Amino acid sequence: MNIYIVRHGETPWNKKKLIQGQRDVPLNEYGRELAEKTGEGMRDIPFDRVFSSPLIRAKETAELLIKGRNLTIETDNRLMEICFGGAEGKSLSELYEDKEDPMSRFLTAPAEYEPPEGGETFLDVRKRGMDFLKNQIIPLEGRYENILLVAHACIIRSMISGIQNLPIEEFWEGPPYKNCCVCRVECRDGVLTLKEEAVLYYEEG
Repeated sequence: MNIYIVRHGETPWNKKKLIQGQRDVPLNEYGRELAEKTGEGMRDIPFDRVFSSPLIRAKETAELLIKGRNLTIETDNRLMEICFGGAEGKSLSELYEDKEDPMSRFLTAPAEYEPPEGGETFLDVRKRGMDFLKNQIIPLEGRYENILLVAHACIIRSMISGIQNLPIEEFWEGPPYKNCCVCRVECRDGVLTLKEEAVLYYEEG
């Protein structure tokens, strides 16, 4: 069974480099365009089931990816982005420049990252991501051949790094997860294996 995991398209907050987390921000026009192009690139993949984060940017991306297909999108809270608590809505660049702010270690030293009040740790997010794969997706093997998941950069990284059994220190290893990038994971005899990572079905402008 193949599992295609897609990051949502661009949003206005992506464009402004604001921290989104679990804030419900819709796609912008470019984000919709990326989703449509990615859907066109994946048109020959016969998806059997579709799962999405309930956040609108992911759900709208999923709708565009399967446009014209007779498929239902099933939402699951375990696919939501990492929660940044009180830091959501703030500027990424300003937080990263402030070395006293724990957010500054989010990308540079993930093992030392301490979430803002109300936020989640990397381990929190990996736990729910792997729980989703183990209890929702792996049991589908043998019944379906192609599954589509639409989510967010950090939760996708959490699942991929969990599949690879990477330590948190290596959380960000690998290529960047750009908007609408696609990771393909194979499920064989209940074992998950990363086959393709961060593939783009569109030409970057």
